[in-house]
Amino acid sequence: MKKQILLLTIVFVSLLSACSKKGEDITPDGQANAKAGFFCKVDGKDFAPDFAYATSVLEGSYGVYGLYSTNDNLIYLQIPNNLGKGTHKIDDVTIKAHMNLGKTNDLQYSTIHGGTGTLVVTEKDAKGLKGTFSFTIKNHKGTQLAVSAGEFNVLFK
Repeated sequence: MKKQILLLTIVFVSLLSACSKKGEDITPDGQANAKAGFFCKVDGKDFAPDFAYATSVLEGSYGVYGLYSTNDNLIYLQIPNNLGKGTHKIDDVTIKAHMNLGKTNDLQYSTIHGGTGTLVVTEKDAKGLKGTFSFTIKNHKGTQLAVSAGEFNVLFK
């Protein structure tokens, strides 16, 4: 049991260290004046989280995260590792979107429940990924939210 707690602690600390605070001056190599970050609008309201997770690898895919440290609200895009530059469909088959705006099921949205959108990868290299996105997303009751004007610029960690 002690080994499991230690392992979970190490994983948690690793995840926190993989974050980039919005206020930090992080400039991805090769992108003049570009800062790592994440921004979008959720039903027309700004969603500008203070953490932009660089990228994490999960089962042949990586995640692009925007997370508020004060309330755990987040948006997460799951993207296949082999996805290249270009315009791609978000549909829960190849590219998935998830969003938590609170701790209850009613405030957890995912393309699993329906919704589609577009992901545009504008830059991708061994160091990071940059692009835009917009999509609709639903919760388990079918309530839909619109996510628009999405932008991300993240470094692989």
